[in-house]
Amino acid sequence: MYIGIRLKSEILRWSLLLIIEFSFTFALALGVFSKSMESRVSFKVSIVDEDNTKLSKKAVAIISGLSGVTLTREDEDVKYTIKKGYEDNFTKGRFDGLIVVSKNSLKQGISLLNDRIVTKLISDYIYLNLYDRINSVESLSFESYAKDLEKTKLNNEILLIKVNDGKLADNLATEVDFTSYIALFFLLTLSISISIGAALKLNKMRIGGLLDRLELSGTSETKVIIVDFSASCIKSMGVMLPFILCGFKTKIFIITAVLFAVYSVISLLIERVSKSEDILVIVLRSVMILFLGLGMVFNFYY
Repeated sequence: MYIGIRLKSEILRWSLLLIIEFSFTFALALGVFSKSMESRVSFKVSIVDEDNTKLSKKAVAIISGLSGVTLTREDEDVKYTIKKGYEDNFTKGRFDGLIVVSKNSLKQGISLLNDRIVTKLISDYIYLNLYDRINSVESLSFESYAKDLEKTKLNNEILLIKVNDGKLADNLATEVDFTSYIALFFLLTLSISISIGAALKLNKMRIGGLLDRLELSGTSETKVIIVDFSASCIKSMGVMLPFILCGFKTKIFIITAVLFAVYSVISLLIERVSKSEDILVIVLRSVMILFLGLGMVFNFYY
């Protein structure tokens, strides 16, 4: 009886409806913002061919032929320098530093452009390498061929970006999806705040002696915790629902759900040993900041 009544009283609140409405409004606004950021990106590119061979000229044609690329000699967004010895090294699968990229602009999408170039050049190398093997007197082993390609891919980088006189592999420069970070920060903040509220209510019940009276009436502390945790989960799902309906990335919901569950368990453990509400609030909010940081890290790496 207690569980049903308490769960209804926790869920059927105007405050929860207002939070969900606010979440829905925020999700729609963020969705419109992200759509407005999606536009066709074009790049002004300059190319210096120091090798001047058949394959280096083909590389120039590949780069200039990509959609969105316009060749220029000034005010370029990015400059590619095809180094001397490109053809000789390329045919042997030695890619390190064959094309040096001077990143003159922070324009969004340059790293994606570099990825497209690398993919096309690697596919050309695979074709040349396979063609040579087929025409050689050696027997062709696709197993050894696959191993050689994997080794080549792991040990070499075609493109190197030169930024502030330092060279970084292009795969270290990725475009940031700021929309997912904003959405995740919003969801984590609301979800964890809901968990904090549940922990503070439980703490008041403990300090005020209400838990002891419930124990005497046959309602255990475990049941109270289950009710509060269930109500918090339902509220958190209500906050995430608008973002789910608006088609945001599944990753942010997984991160939010996992961190919310872990935080809820930690908050219950902290609440149990806390004797002061003020200290409990400070500790819970400090841990909240840590979890918000963890969420951003997980979103970046996964």
